[in-house]
Amino acid sequence: MPTQLTEKEVLQYGITTNHERMDSGELRFRLLASDGTCCIRVQATDKGTWQNSHSHATLSELCVVQTGWVVFVEYDETTGACTFEKINAGEICQSRPGVPHNMYVSANSVHYAVKHGDLSVNDWIPSTTLDQMTKHLNENDIMKLLEQ
Repeated sequence: MPTQLTEKEVLQYGITTNHERMDSGELRFRLLASDGTCCIRVQATDKGTWQNSHSHATLSELCVVQTGWVVFVEYDETTGACTFEKINAGEICQSRPGVPHNMYVSANSVHYAVKHGDLSVNDWIPSTTLDQMTKHLNENDIMKLLEQ
């Protein structure tokens, strides 16, 4: 029969939590390990919103959509082109090291982000270029881009 772990026991395994309300109102519930791996439950507000564009030098992020949908965007710095992909409930997407990416999170959606790979450093690198290309887009704009 399973036994409940105490907070002290959990800490001995290098596991902590960090929960935040982002500026957008989005809720993030994080389960963090001392090796840098992380699982985040992201709960959107009642309005769709863009997250912040970024890349990682060495790690990847796996996104699993639980409810609603997200639009995953990657920016190719060589060509200057963006790719947009709608990810529905039950589907996944994954970022690649060195590739700027962002997500539009639909209203009331829930998704999980799992950070994995080489996590020896916290390498969240902002991408103002991708923010400038995406953050002004509303859902109608996004849906038109997905049809192309």
